[in-house]
Amino acid sequence: MLRTFSIRTTRMVARSVLTRRAFTTSLTRLDVRVYGMPAMSPTMDEGGLVSWIVKEGDAFASGDELLEVETDKATMQVDALDDGKLAKIIVPAGTNNVKVGAPIAFLCDEDEDIASLTFPDISTLAAAKPAAPAKEEPAPAAAAAPAPAATPAPTAPASTSLPTKANPEQVFFPSVEFLLEENHVSREDALQKITATGPNGKILRGDVLVYLGKLSADVNNSIASYIEKSEHLDLSHVELAEKAKPETVQEGAAAEGEAEAVATAAAAPPPKPEPTKVSQQFVISSAVPSKILAALVAKAATKAETAAYAAKDYEPSELIDPLFEDLIAPPANAERFTVSYSINTAPAPVASKEIVDEFDFEPYEEPVKAAGKPDLLTTVDVELVCNDKVVDSKVKADVFVSKFGNYLSQIDRKFGQNA
Repeated sequence: MLRTFSIRTTRMVARSVLTRRAFTTSLTRLDVRVYGMPAMSPTMDEGGLVSWIVKEGDAFASGDELLEVETDKATMQVDALDDGKLAKIIVPAGTNNVKVGAPIAFLCDEDEDIASLTFPDISTLAAAKPAAPAKEEPAPAAAAAPAPAATPAPTAPASTSLPTKANPEQVFFPSVEFLLEENHVSREDALQKITATGPNGKILRGDVLVYLGKLSADVNNSIASYIEKSEHLDLSHVELAEKAKPETVQEGAAAEGEAEAVATAAAAPPPKPEPTKVSQQFVISSAVPSKILAALVAKAATKAETAAYAAKDYEPSELIDPLFEDLIAPPANAERFTVSYSINTAPAPVASKEIVDEFDFEPYEEPVKAAGKPDLLTTVDVELVCNDKVVDSKVKADVFVSKFGNYLSQIDRKFGQNA
């Protein structure tokens, strides 16, 4: 017997708490409960009733979907907080702008007979809701209204965050609702006895702490005043800038010309950097037939290029790992440079035998041909354009020039001995 009584008591307390959180009003002297428009968010004031998922006379269990509510952001389903039966629908589906907490249906227990139920008058419920807090309105507030007319001195504007009467239609913040439940303060007592400092009569957590005696009212009011002042942007220290003087025609034209020059310079593409070039001239003093010389120079260029690509960029050392160097080096088939060369001939300089008289300042020059020297001087001019995208292109180009010069020296010595 004791166990049955405790279970019923627990269920009644849980139902009372859940009903209050769902913004419904229980009529203890009637057989039905008024189901109010639920709030889907703390800032929701009204919404639309899209549809009733449960029909009149149908029973539902805790967690079942009762209806669909539309807010300004989304459409959501409302679940039942307890078992029961939908006795009567007050607000039909498709109704918009339904205030939060307004009666929208009557609920009863599952085993109740709907035909024998007594339903309260809806108009009486709607009128009784705002009438309760009207008794707490202080009478001197109305008499204080004409006070600003008697004092022409400027006063601070009325603040919405100063202590005022609580708004009976407000939706409590979760922190406020939890604090009220923890200290066993009902919603009706909170609206009638707690002074609100929030905007538009909103009860804040500090107001509840003041009511419970856990916080000083002066401290709470000072915090509310500071927050209210911070909500408005203070522009009293802002000074208007002086108007700019009108420019003359010449100054305006000069400014436009400078602006066009700057725009043209900015629009022009940056100059393309010149590639790195390596050039060298080699002299062949021996008399080599032109066709043979051209073939030998081409062969020397091919051999020098092969040697340059095969050359290592580092000196052998115990501190260097050849395998690692090959991994971080550029690809072997990447082009390092392009080669261009030309073979030119020019008359060879002739040595002169000078007879200089001690008192004659115009010496006599007699051309003398040196033995074994050709009449023409052959030069090979080579130029390499490096690929700057490859890091070792300049090193490879220098190796090419060195090898190419060695091969040309061998050609010169070979034909010089044969002569």
